[in-house]
Amino acid sequence: DTCIVDEKVVQKISAAQKLKRLSELFPEAIAVGKLLEIGLSERESLKQLGLKRSTYRSKLEKVRKQIEAEFGEEMHLLHLLLIFVDSQKFPFQTT
Repeated sequence: DTCIVDEKVVQKISAAQKLKRLSELFPEAIAVGKLLEIGLSERESLKQLGLKRSTYRSKLEKVRKQIEAEFGEEMHLLHLLLIFVDSQKFPFQTT
């Protein structure tokens, strides 16, 4: 049981580190994520932020690759967009 708890703690810390790095490299992705969380679509979120979808997706892909290289593990775009959901539980601020 202790191993399961330890693994979950490690996963949360890892997610927090990735989220912090994402916010440093591409704060707009965090803003989009927050708008998604309140129910806006990706298109609506990007429009509200004045971002082009192709530019946003391209930059998100570059950032994903950089985070993969830094953390040495594969990241999926969806995972990058969703790890912010529990960000209020993580011990850092994204601002």
